[in-house]
Amino acid sequence: MKERAALEVFIARELYGLSPDDWKHLTSTFTFGGGDSKAELDEIIRLSLTFW
Repeated sequence: MKERAALEVFIARELYGLSPDDWKHLTSTFTFGGGDSKAELDEIIRLSLTFW
């Protein structure tokens, strides 16, 4: 999951020019799935903030 989070940050920051605040706002709107898939996405988002 760390690699996925780092990739998401690279894409958001380098390709889309998002700021950390932009990223936090964007990811706060995610409502993907439920159960294990939602927990995995939440962990990727949490980890992504440590890579910013």
